[in-house]
This record gives sequence, structure tokens and C-alpha cells, in this order.
Amino acid sequence: MLTPKPLIHSVKIYFLKALGFHELSLDDIKRLCEVQTIAFPCFKGLAWSDDKNRSRLPCNPYWAIPKNADADNGFSYLSYRGDCTVLEKFFDGMLPKENNNSLIILLGLVITRLYTTRATHEPNHGELQVMQWLNQRLKKVKAPVLYTQTLQKLLSPKDPLFRITPGVDNKTLLMNSIMAHVIGLHAVLSPESSPLATYL
Repeated sequence: MLTPKPLIHSVKIYFLKALGFHELSLDDIKRLCEVQTIAFPCFKGLAWSDDKNRSRLPCNPYWAIPKNADADNGFSYLSYRGDCTVLEKFFDGMLPKENNNSLIILLGLVITRLYTTRATHEPNHGELQVMQWLNQRLKKVKAPVLYTQTLQKLLSPKDPLFRITPGVDNKTLLMNSIMAHVIGLHAVLSPESSPLATYL
């Protein structure tokens, strides 16, 4: 990418990275730049992510799992086009020997694309469509009862344990996200795998 003033652009990037090293999330940095346009006029025209429906959290740890991209593409097809064939194919490919990985991918999809995004906006039409489809499809998935119940709670905006609303602070969002990941992952495991899995 060619920039008209590469040296100034490099200084901007260096400064933004330095803010990141001081324990500020990408969302914190974005808000700082938006508020401090007088002190930092050079950051006024920065092109942030075009997708405002994405989560405020900095990363998606589930991308490391094979076949996660298939589920994510399926979400996009259903959310934006109303086409469930790609996501249905992912569900049909849940082989018994790989079922745990598939369940973890599905958990990640719900948390990153439908749960933590509530911190930035109320569910839109496409997301509501995916939630409705998933609630129906979960009834046919061979999974532990607790796992299915956890996903249903994450899909429900009214559940008191996992409740997130637009404007929630980053600390609360991160804590709720960690709690959802930990409970969901242990719900996939057999009870003898860990003390928490036994407790659940």
C-alpha cells in the first residue's frame, strides 16, 4: 500500500502499537483517537474496521482449530444471504471421533459472532436469523445436555449469568467472555477430565 507521507504514517502506527503495549485494547485505542481529535488531529482519518458488527475483543482464538473457517463462512452465508446450506454442511460433517472439535468450533462461533458482539450493538436481522436457526438445529446435535444448555443461554440476551448490553465496559466484557469460554469448553469434556467438568 502506497501512502502519500510514509514517514508520518509510520509514526502513527508506532504510536498506536505503543498504546497497545500499555494494556489498551484496540477498542480503547479507537475511542481515544476519536475523542482526542484536537490533541491528535493526524488520527482523525484513520480507517478502522469496516465491520462494526464485530466483537470489541482483540482476537478470535478459535481460528487455530481446523474447519473453524467453514463454520464462520456458514455463519456469514446464513446471516447475510439467508442461505443455511454451508452451515448445515458443517453440522452434517460432525463425525463422532471429531465431535469435540466441532462442538468447540460451534461454541467459538456463538461466543465471537453472536455473544460478545452485543457489547457494540443489539442483534441485527441477520444475527437473529442465525440465532433462531441454531436454536432449532441444536436439538438435533449429539452433545452433552449441559453444552446445549450453555449455548442456548449464550444465544439468549436475557440470561442473567451471561447478560451483555451495548456500552458495557471492556473489563466486564472480557470477564464475561472468559466465563463463557471456560464454562462452554468444560461442558464439552467428560466429567472425569477435570474438577470443573465434574462440578458442572
